[in-house]
Amino acid sequence: MHVTALADVLAEENPAFAEYGDPINVLLAHEERYWHRIARARGLDDVFRRQPGLLPAMVATQSLLGAGDRTSARAAITAGLEAHHRGLPEGSGPDAQLVDAVEAMLTVLYPPAGGARWGTIGPGLLAGEVISEVEKVSDHQFIADVLQNPALEEQQLRQGLTVISRAADEQPVLAASAARAVASAPAILLPLATHDVADQLGTGAALQWITQIKSAVEDRARRSSPDPALSRWATDMADHALSRLHTRTAAAAAITRTPPSAQPNCEDVEGEAQNVLSLLQDARSQAIQHGLNSGSDSCGSYRHIADVIVQLSWVNGANIDAAVVESTFQGRLKHLMDKPLVLGIANACYSIAGQPFDDQSTRALASAVDGVIALARRVRPSPSGPRPPTRGGPVGSGGSYLSLDDFLRLQRDRYGSRSDDQNS
Repeated sequence: MHVTALADVLAEENPAFAEYGDPINVLLAHEERYWHRIARARGLDDVFRRQPGLLPAMVATQSLLGAGDRTSARAAITAGLEAHHRGLPEGSGPDAQLVDAVEAMLTVLYPPAGGARWGTIGPGLLAGEVISEVEKVSDHQFIADVLQNPALEEQQLRQGLTVISRAADEQPVLAASAARAVASAPAILLPLATHDVADQLGTGAALQWITQIKSAVEDRARRSSPDPALSRWATDMADHALSRLHTRTAAAAAITRTPPSAQPNCEDVEGEAQNVLSLLQDARSQAIQHGLNSGSDSCGSYRHIADVIVQLSWVNGANIDAAVVESTFQGRLKHLMDKPLVLGIANACYSIAGQPFDDQSTRALASAVDGVIALARRVRPSPSGPRPPTRGGPVGSGGSYLSLDDFLRLQRDRYGSRSDDQNS
């Protein structure tokens, strides 16, 4: 809807844009004119005219990798240039002056936010389209070449994989290219792809993402294996990631895994708590996605979530800090059983993303926490291990437990007032 509305406005101002038909193509045409205008202003027009496809490749690199400072920005440009000029003799790297000039141009092209060196083209759908076009022109080698560049920081690799994973629904070809890149450099990329990135996705998207990576890893092991030990490790890790995700998916499928007639144990409670954790991870992924779209690296960080909880008073009277939020996302049982804390984290994540956490979702999350607490109360003390807590941990005990209806009313009041402020 956002893209269509922007395209309509552009077509009204300049009827020539209507010739491009699809709203995405209209926006891309508009952005490309903007790129060339900035390139001319920076004295780079001749460079991009002599090297067709280089300018979109640089914008794709910026959207894919991002940069926190000038050093990481130069590394990204170098990686993008080397990928674009694939096949050049070894050692004939990009000219340092060109790297500096292009880096400065990109800094002006999409100004940064939140202390980063670069911003990015938006919305995310548009960035995915630019990357997809560059990938297609490169005969599906650009992403693999960029992500396997040794000069990049881990954060840039993580961002690249995250951007692609979130574009996978609209651009499945990008996910396939990323899977092949991960399979080609598993030691560096596989842990990032199957844990850091997959944990930010909803269960369905994560399942599709990891399954595709697993297939690529197995396919590479069958076709060519210069390092059999590394191939076995990669295959085992992909299997483990898929098993881990299946456990998460199964936990999210039911409120209670243990039938009432059975006697649950601590492992059952931990498994049930994964349902709560999965819902929280889905909420956090919304905040992180908002950060990627807006170019803010801190969006969705543990500290950011904690600050929003305190700012909006989602948990009254409790001491919430980044360590508590991190411990919750690490699966600390006492925190996952703390309803005010869990609801506060979810509301903070959706608030960061600019999305309302509706009544149905709030009740579903509260019900999931209740399911864990109810199961924990049925666990008998065992001489061989501790009994799980049956009430909220110290965070919730220090805060006030509103009734769910009061909590929902408070939330509607806050979102309503925010909406009124924006409309006034």
